[in-house]
This record gives sequence, structure tokens and C-alpha cells, in this order.
Amino acid sequence: SNQQGCLLEIGAGGGNFVETMASFGRLDVIEVHPEAKPFLEAKGRLIDTIYTEPVPDTPLSKQYKFVGMFDVIEHLEDDSAILEWVSDYMLKDAILIITVPAYQFMWSDHDVANHHFRRYTLTALKRALPDGFEYVFGGYFNTILFPLALASRLAWQLKCRLLKSSKTNKQSSDIPKPIDWLFNAILTFESFIAGIGVSLPFGLSVFCVIRKKDTQ
Repeated sequence: SNQQGCLLEIGAGGGNFVETMASFGRLDVIEVHPEAKPFLEAKGRLIDTIYTEPVPDTPLSKQYKFVGMFDVIEHLEDDSAILEWVSDYMLKDAILIITVPAYQFMWSDHDVANHHFRRYTLTALKRALPDGFEYVFGGYFNTILFPLALASRLAWQLKCRLLKSSKTNKQSSDIPKPIDWLFNAILTFESFIAGIGVSLPFGLSVFCVIRKKDTQ
């Protein structure tokens, strides 16, 4: 049936992953923020259906062979319950890929501003998986940037404590273009490393590849 074997991205945002995912099959997306909808609609025929209701109220009518949740479940208070809901719409042997921010000790105003409930280790992410899922592969990425981010975070905390000023509580999100280019180059290299099966031991982000078990 054409209702089977599609792909789903939950929390698609402005559609950064849409072209990549749509290259593997017909794609539906869930995105609750109305400001993102024009960007998703601009992707045209790459997306079959745009759902705007929050999970678990989204009225899905299909089962999927692949689901992506890229930096999503840290926004959800009950991550295990949402993953249980997702599993109901996955075919047997379907694949789910999750990415999340790493390490609770890296918690910052950025997490507060983005309405995060938590950060993860790989172990904590695996612990959140319902019984119907089988862990396949996982690890960390943004690894090369991790020491820089950690040093920046520690320096910021020290500065705030020294100045004790509310005026210092906002960090600038502006990244100079050469630095942005460097970050992208590093992430491209790390994607290559992950693609050949090398699991990096730490990083700013965690990823997990999960398979839906045959529960029959």
C-alpha cells in the first residue's frame, strides 16, 4: 500500500533535513511552531503531509519505515511516553534515529531559552527507550568542538560569578562567518567518521540508531 513504508520527521523545524530524508522515500513531517510552516511549505513536493498538532495528538494514518527525531525529545517532559507513541506508528524492523544535546553539566541559559527539560548521556538515552525498541548503534558527535564549548561555558560561568550582573546573562548567538564555516567543516568530517562506523567517545551531542522489534 502507498500508505506503508513512508518516512516521518518529528519536529522538522524549518526543514533542514527534509531534502536528505525525502531522497529516501515519501516524507511526512510534524512541526507545531506556526512560524516554521512557510519554510516547510516552500519545500513543495518533497513533503507529502505537514502535521501541525503536537504529539501525541497528531492524527497519523500511516506506519513508517524510518522516523527521525533530531534534537526533539529534550523538549518533551516525558520522553519515554512519546517514544512509546512513536513506536505505534513504526513498521516492524523500522529505524528511528534520535539526536539530543549531551551532558547535564553543560546545561546553560541556551537550554532554558529553548525550553529543554534535560540533556543526555548515551546511557541515559538508551534508558529512555521503551521495550519495543532495540538499540543498534549510538555515540557522540560535535566531538572536536567539545573542548572549546566546555572552556567557553566555564569561562562564562566564571564571568557571571565575578560580575554578578544580570546584564551578563545573555550570550550572543552571532557566529562570525569564518568560524561558522570551520564548524561546518568539522561536522562534515565527523559525519564521515561516523559513516565508516567509528563511534566517538564524547561530544556536545548524542545520537542513537534504534530498530522496532517484532513484537508479534
